[in-house]
Amino acid sequence: MSDYDKIKSVALEQYRDMPDEANLLYIRNHILMQVQQELKRGADNDEEAKRFRSAYDALSRDLEVIENKRFDAAIGSVDRIISKNDYIGILPVEELDGQIIKRKLHDSAEDKFVAMIHAYSKNAVIIDVPDNKNVRANLLFINTDAPLVTQVLINVGKNSKLELTQLFQSKTTGGSVLAIMNEARVAEDSKVEINLLHNEDRNTKVLNFCKGYAKARSNLNVNFVYNGGALTRSKNSITAVDETSSVDVRELIFGASEQKFDVNTVIENSGPETNSVLESKAAVKDRSVSWLKGFAKINLGSTGAKSFVSERGLIIDKEAKIESLPSMAIDESAVRATHSSATAPINEESLFYITSRGMEISMAKRLMLTGFFADTLYKVNDKLIKIMALALIREKIDGKGFGHVPRIDDDDVVFAGFAGKEEENQIGQHYKYRGQT
Repeated sequence: MSDYDKIKSVALEQYRDMPDEANLLYIRNHILMQVQQELKRGADNDEEAKRFRSAYDALSRDLEVIENKRFDAAIGSVDRIISKNDYIGILPVEELDGQIIKRKLHDSAEDKFVAMIHAYSKNAVIIDVPDNKNVRANLLFINTDAPLVTQVLINVGKNSKLELTQLFQSKTTGGSVLAIMNEARVAEDSKVEINLLHNEDRNTKVLNFCKGYAKARSNLNVNFVYNGGALTRSKNSITAVDETSSVDVRELIFGASEQKFDVNTVIENSGPETNSVLESKAAVKDRSVSWLKGFAKINLGSTGAKSFVSERGLIIDKEAKIESLPSMAIDESAVRATHSSATAPINEESLFYITSRGMEISMAKRLMLTGFFADTLYKVNDKLIKIMALALIREKIDGKGFGHVPRIDDDDVVFAGFAGKEEENQIGQHYKYRGQT
């Protein structure tokens, strides 16, 4: 029995026995998500492989037009494609060596669906960046009718840089599941940006888990864009571990139709002079629902730490709903920490003013939504993520749904190409600390 077989056997038992939500703070505010039926669904592997290859070819053509983006690996429910890249490998989970398993950040006991991913993963994507290297990598995930359950295990050495983009798409005819677990360990003096854009179709239930640790003088920047899937449950925990390390997490959610998004993110300061930022923005239309659960934790001994949680919501239609639940736990006195939340309907006076100048209402809403998300998107380096996010906003406003690669127009490229404003000191802008050095 391999080391991972031991994890899998325990995880199967925990997945069967654990409740859907165990956190007392959020037990009344979560999506009840059943995935057993999709996990048990039988599929013709040859047909699923053909569907994956067809989707990969079409996506590759569309994305090359947008940004000449090529993927280092494409992972499907029953098939995979990997190009030559010295820093990326794909292994069956049973072949993971003991050192990799020892470094794992997620434990099956912490969440029912973490246990599910450990139990049902077939493959793991390994990204290993040595010391003093600069690496860019692009991953494409395509679930078909068969469930796609996988892990991405990232290890970045000292004084290195990694820019990693992950795009999630679907090619389904019936109900399916896409479950992804990311784990990132970042060594000293390194800089990492991880971008995840979820654009699955309406037949897909999405489970997203991410944990990351940034060691001394390192920066870990994780950007999530949630646009697709019928139901999305995401649980993330990003930690600034050692002195002067920093973590920046940005979340953009745009819901339409009957979509539901349950996003729970923890940022943690666990060392002196560390910085952590969480920016969450959600816009919802039709009858979609979004829960934003931002939690900041400052541990004892984190003197001089700074922590900032901001949750903003925009409600486009009356039947849409946003629940915002920011929270903090602070065990150290010599720190600066703030959290804030604000949700409002779309401003009808502004909408009337814009349309009275001859602009169609869909274009007016598009401009308002672009402005709502723009300052957060400007802080993302990856141009593909910016362009696709802007194009998806436009097409959703126009009622064209989600799950497909959007048609890109000149405005999307122009908006994405803006340099953006200088990032403000968010702690310094808060009323409690304004004017302080």
